[in-house]
Amino acid sequence: MIWLSILALGIGMGFAVYMAKPCDCAHEVTEEIEDVSDENIYATTVLPEQERNHPELLKRLRETARALAEERGEITSDDVHAAFPIPHGVDPRIMGGVFHPRSDWVRTGQRQSARKDKNHGRYVSTWALRNRTAA
Repeated sequence: MIWLSILALGIGMGFAVYMAKPCDCAHEVTEEIEDVSDENIYATTVLPEQERNHPELLKRLRETARALAEERGEITSDDVHAAFPIPHGVDPRIMGGVFHPRSDWVRTGQRQSARKDKNHGRYVSTWALRNRTAA
């Protein structure tokens, strides 16, 4: 039993030393790297799946966002969530699909989330309708 502990410790320490060594390979990256920004990943993978799985919910969330933006001018996903909470069991990232297509919305800035219990006070984007008509 003691030998196994010592062996595990030695292997663990050896691994740590190996991992701490700098890479001695001199190579250059010559291939183009595909855009893997959060926005691109969301738009190409998550959003299509949500539109396929929850089309009616996404439609109602977008309608709610549009109505709020027409009334207030500038809104966040917090505002939409307060007016139309996401049903239990639905991936909360569906809120990112509310402001698609981007041709309808313009990002106007950001502010700290009011939903500190869920968003831990992170910053959320503020949005306005791109072609908002004056009231």
